[in-house]
Amino acid sequence: MKLQKTCLYCQAFFFPSRGTWTGEKQKYCSLACAYRARQKRKTIFCRICHTPIIVFSASRRQYCSLRCRIEARRHPLSVRICKYCQQSFLRHQQVIKKAVTLFCSPHCYRTYQRQMWQPRFWQHVQKSIHSSQCWIWTGFLKKRGGYGTFMLQGKRQYAHRLSWEIHRGPIAEKFSVLHTCDNPACVNPDHLFLGTQADNMRDMDTKGRRRNQFSPPLRGPTLA
Repeated sequence: MKLQKTCLYCQAFFFPSRGTWTGEKQKYCSLACAYRARQKRKTIFCRICHTPIIVFSASRRQYCSLRCRIEARRHPLSVRICKYCQQSFLRHQQVIKKAVTLFCSPHCYRTYQRQMWQPRFWQHVQKSIHSSQCWIWTGFLKKRGGYGTFMLQGKRQYAHRLSWEIHRGPIAEKFSVLHTCDNPACVNPDHLFLGTQADNMRDMDTKGRRRNQFSPPLRGPTLA
């Protein structure tokens, strides 16, 4: 008696052909479903370096490259504990990217980076004794302008904007974080205020900091 099976692609019931009456080799109800299943893609993660790979749904690929495949054969698996979710997972003892071995998935790694970036941020800040003085950013500085930048989620962001978000909250659209002390490397929230680009230009004109070929020469105060 023939066994009724379910197609792996369309989930329809079918009876295997006469050549394979047990139905062990036949997985799809037709050649069209087999072709579509092979064309359908999915995202998997390499078992060694946990790099995302886009493969066909019917593919049995487990590694992103020949190097990872060789490493998997050389070294056995070991049980590790995820640093974020505290769940156990299997990982090879010798991996290419050592930082990924602390987390079970890229989701846990990104979530941990989002929540634990503030301690790394304050390691690059030199605070003064008095709160009225500037807090100097000792990390990376942009050559143009001298503003401090901080790497967060794979992108460089301005340090003074992050300092404002920590102490004051999120920044609305079309608003910039301006300095009252005119020190680009300062991240003291007491020296920062929100304003538009027009406010920034007006502040520069008031303090005489905007100098270009079109600006008039600096003059003293005029008597009315």
